[in-house]
Amino acid sequence: MRDSFLRKLIAIIVQIIVLVIIFVVFRSNKYLNKKYNSNSVQSSVSQDEQLKQAKTRLTDIVKKYRNAQFEELLKEVKVTDWYDIKNEADCVKFYKIVLDIYNKEKLSVEDKVFLKGFFEGSLEYDEALDDFQDVKNEIKNSIENEV
Repeated sequence: MRDSFLRKLIAIIVQIIVLVIIFVVFRSNKYLNKKYNSNSVQSSVSQDEQLKQAKTRLTDIVKKYRNAQFEELLKEVKVTDWYDIKNEADCVKFYKIVLDIYNKEKLSVEDKVFLKGFFEGSLEYDEALDDFQDVKNEIKNSIENEV
């Protein structure tokens, strides 16, 4: 009789310990998931915010130095923002405007570095430039020859 009571008591204690361990594991896992999810959401929001700021900054630079050409291009293409341009030939016209600013205007160091980064990213990721090798080469030469 005493032996079966001891076995039941040990079984109950083991079950309680297992439940406590499961509770602790789920609780810590919930905390880790919450922490990870909040970081990933914050990361994607900040990326979207950075992209929006970069688009705004490029628009501001172009408007500052070539507003008339820029507005004329937007009217011709019938869009309100440069990043909505879908036609490759019109995209190249925009690149030429920005390249003209990069080559001929006295820019601040920050603006010069920003435009250089814009061109490097465009050369790497924009497939529209692949069809227009002359513009692509002109951009490469401008970036490489910059002192």
